[in-house]
Amino acid sequence: TYAEFEGARVYTWEGLSNEIKLQEGIVRGGIDTAARSPNGMHVCYLRTGTLYCDDWKFDIGNMSNMLSVSDDGYVVVGPENPILVLKDGKVVSSINASSNMALAYKDKIITQMNNGLAVLNPEGKILASNNNFSFNVGALLKIIPVPSEKYLFAFKAFEKTHVLDWNLKEVRTLPGYPEFANDNFVVTSDNGIIHCYSLKDFHEVFNVTVPGDSIGYIKLSNDGKVMLVSGETGGFYLYRGARKE
Repeated sequence: TYAEFEGARVYTWEGLSNEIKLQEGIVRGGIDTAARSPNGMHVCYLRTGTLYCDDWKFDIGNMSNMLSVSDDGYVVVGPENPILVLKDGKVVSSINASSNMALAYKDKIITQMNNGLAVLNPEGKILASNNNFSFNVGALLKIIPVPSEKYLFAFKAFEKTHVLDWNLKEVRTLPGYPEFANDNFVVTSDNGIIHCYSLKDFHEVFNVTVPGDSIGYIKLSNDGKVMLVSGETGGFYLYRGARKE
């Protein structure tokens, strides 16, 4: 029963795949924030300055937010500088970024360095950078790159989605704002329409009208057959359909 379990359960379409119980002393409703890796195998939560991940914990002190968890088990915490990269309960590196935002994707860290978008390894070495793009969250506009296996999808204010390879070289552009990507598809929104593109050849797979007044987030299954859309202030919409090649 729910009374006997306090924690997080991870489900796939086939059912329960992982279960993470709250560590001793943490009560239900006492978590400040929580995040999981895209594959659901790593789950972390923050409680009063202590970060709990899988079977380890780490005191992050005054750092008030957990920014990202990768499939490889890297955890990025901030937002104060330097941003910390953790794995298995140990500090891998501290990164003096020029933004208080960062993403961990597999074995790469994406942030802003010297006022430009940058890709680093977990030890903090810059692997690629591009000063034509940024990584910021403002009061009126969010500029967050969306990663996938082969590409990063970056956005410029009032422009379009720029498709970059992991060397941060531009490959092409797509209309709208990048909302979500996985290894097979990228989803953008443009003038009230949600577009899904194949990453094989960038043809449009489907499009639907944005439900409600605004988009909170979008999640798409790896096979492109199921899409979940939330509104900014509540409301969830589930789409299911056959994938077109």
